Amino acid sequence: VDPVASIPKWVSLTCPRLLLNRDLVGDFRVEATGRKMGSITTERDVFYEGDCDDGVRKICDLAGWSGMDFVPPHEDRII
Repeated sequence: VDPVASIPKWVSLTCPRLLLNRDLVGDFRVEATGRKMGSITTERDVFYEGDCDDGVRKICDLAGWSGMDFVPPHEDRII
């Protein structure tokens, strides 16, 4: 939903972009191979297909930040 959906268009054409989402949306492009997480989908785009929380956990694992409880379960959040 705009204006948040427009944010990826605000960055320069040389800025790397990462989309964590269940669906490929916006102007992100996937190569014919359809490779995902960690694979360049254009010169600057990377797409992780799945839940955002799972994608962030994967990035944290790759960065060596495993075991950190950074996202509490939804039912435990205080609103």
